[in-house]
Amino acid sequence: MVQGKTMKVMLHGYFGYGNIGDEAILEALLNELAYNNEAIVLSVNPDYTKRLHGVKAIKERLLSIAFWKNFLLSSRIVFAGGGRYGSPTLRRMSLLILLAKLFRKSVEVRSAGIYSYKWSGEVKVTSEDKLDLLTRLLLYMTFNRLDLLSVRDKSSYVLLKRLGIRNVRLEEDLAIKLRPRYNSVLIELVKKKCYLRPIVGVNLRTLKPEIRATMVSEVAKFLDLILQDGFCPIFIPFGYGSFKGRFFDDDYIIYNEVVNAMTHRLHALRGEYRPSEILSLFREFKVFIGMRFHSIMFAYMMNVPTIALVYDTKVKDFVEAYKWPVKAIDLRNLSAQRLYKAFRELVNNSGIIE
Repeated sequence: MVQGKTMKVMLHGYFGYGNIGDEAILEALLNELAYNNEAIVLSVNPDYTKRLHGVKAIKERLLSIAFWKNFLLSSRIVFAGGGRYGSPTLRRMSLLILLAKLFRKSVEVRSAGIYSYKWSGEVKVTSEDKLDLLTRLLLYMTFNRLDLLSVRDKSSYVLLKRLGIRNVRLEEDLAIKLRPRYNSVLIELVKKKCYLRPIVGVNLRTLKPEIRATMVSEVAKFLDLILQDGFCPIFIPFGYGSFKGRFFDDDYIIYNEVVNAMTHRLHALRGEYRPSEILSLFREFKVFIGMRFHSIMFAYMMNVPTIALVYDTKVKDFVEAYKWPVKAIDLRNLSAQRLYKAFRELVNNSGIIE
């Protein structure tokens, strides 16, 4: 059998930030490209990306020799999933697309979330159109020249259609194609912390201080309640806070605040694991309480009864689009009593043995 010619593919996304969701997108895409493709990943932290995925990675520096060497040798550029928020991000993305098309590259935007507002740690559960005229023109000019364009949610689809962009289609988030990779050391580590008690996975995202104060207080009360009931909650970070100033990327900030507000002890997962290994861990959860988009997606993928804390349109769209045992709670209406009621309903309806 004759081997086909290897194609060099450059991958663009929020890679290297220590965000499990974005790394899950990358891991799934690398699996998809495994045959007859050589991937080059643009990463904010190439060493981390190489270590986690075993793939070639370089920094996204348009003035660097390494970027131009790999860019010119690539036949295909893929903007891989993730949320793209606000005019500055979308303008930069459009200019990179324009650059690639000028050099006659095949360019794809795959399963992206396209949001007109800039997100920096607040609650956004309704769509808003805040794009300036320049960004609208750039999106119209570049997105209509793409070789493939897909978005992951209806909010993104509606926005692009309203801008006059053709041939846009809905495609599931790329991370949903990920398959679990069993890690016996990780599984046994978590089981050991819980001593045969039913395990409850927990993920929270760090929002602005004035917003998260109530969340910390109410979640702490709720976790104390389920600990008293004999359950064992384990905090699963999906953001490792790799860079100073990006507090919303560091889930350990809110973990520490919740721990300080609790009477009982809350364990947290530590260490560096591949997204597929974290996905496998979800098999051990009797219930999952999640806030980050991909943490909720992992619970869906493993069919874990879930309480979804809705803080963003992407979470709202996902919970409405997919069906599994899930209770959605708007973060603006959060209370320990509401959490506990939803939790008991999931436990009772799922036949979980306490």
